[in-house]
Amino acid sequence: MSNTHATPAPVSNVTGLQSFISQDRLAAKAMADYERLLGKTVLVNRVKIIANGRVDYLRLSTPAIVRVLKTRRSRVEYFSCKDLVVPEWTVELVVAHPQIPKSATVMAHPRSYGGDGQTYPGDVMGPGDQYPVGAASSFTLRLLASLRFVPTALAELVHA
Repeated sequence: MSNTHATPAPVSNVTGLQSFISQDRLAAKAMADYERLLGKTVLVNRVKIIANGRVDYLRLSTPAIVRVLKTRRSRVEYFSCKDLVVPEWTVELVVAHPQIPKSATVMAHPRSYGGDGQTYPGDVMGPGDQYPVGAASSFTLRLLASLRFVPTALAELVHA
């Protein structure tokens, strides 16, 4: 009986996916998103809350209005594995939200980028991002219009 074992194939060969985009380019995409929205007001539908010594990820019942704050570069260019950048931004509440404690540190995850060219939607909706349509989103579109994220005419069209 032999003690030799077959060498497992790399995951990229098993799935047919390979990294084509360098880490530097992925980090640059994450940084460009951050710089585009730094200091701006955005909506988030899920947040990381740090309060009272606890860290919780919370899906919000209604979007929170937050401002993107200065965030350490290492958080903006965070790689969860060698070919997936998963940024995390520090944000502050612009309008109080019933699910978020006032004293909490609040973080949000914007888009993530994979070395295989995939873009994964995050929890941040900012100016120019795709917005939901339909009856359930008419309130959101009116809110976005009031924040000058979308033209008022679009919000009125969806509300009609």
